[in-house]
Amino acid sequence: MRQFWTLTDDHSGEMESDVIEGYRTIKNTCRLLMMMHCSNAAGFLVAAMISSDNILPIECYRPEWIGYSFLLLYQEGVALLTILIPVMAMDFFFMATLRLTEIQFRLLNREIKNMFKITEDVPKELFSIIVEDKLKRCVERHNFLLSYVQLINETFSSSLLIFRTIIIMSMCVEMYILSTE
Repeated sequence: MRQFWTLTDDHSGEMESDVIEGYRTIKNTCRLLMMMHCSNAAGFLVAAMISSDNILPIECYRPEWIGYSFLLLYQEGVALLTILIPVMAMDFFFMATLRLTEIQFRLLNREIKNMFKITEDVPKELFSIIVEDKLKRCVERHNFLLSYVQLINETFSSSLLIFRTIIIMSMCVEMYILSTE
């Protein structure tokens, strides 16, 4: 059994607007995140270029034969490839995964709300069979979504804890270095 709902699973066309709105939100959020990350990277570059002291964003040894502009662009390129792109990829991944999971819960909610809506005149025996089948499907989907959320939590909770710890530790070290200079 395929566990996630798709647009082809909807026979009434009601959930198409929810799914399309969810996709649109994901696309707009990705654009916003991209703009925020790129403006942050551009801010480091522009601030260093405007500065009259030829200060690099990352303090390092600068040989006399390497020009300031080349080293500045090199540092920006390395930072872009090693920091910005992986961070954006993880942000996009988490945002899309969580948003698509939310859409699945919304679709389940809509299915539960519409469970007793049967447009045709059906006999009472058949009505109870149809409702029982829909209820069984909703319970299976709900259990699947709960296990999926649990899997996401188990998979990423320890890695995110380590990531946050590293970030906090590096910020503390940087603040100590700045305060002792």
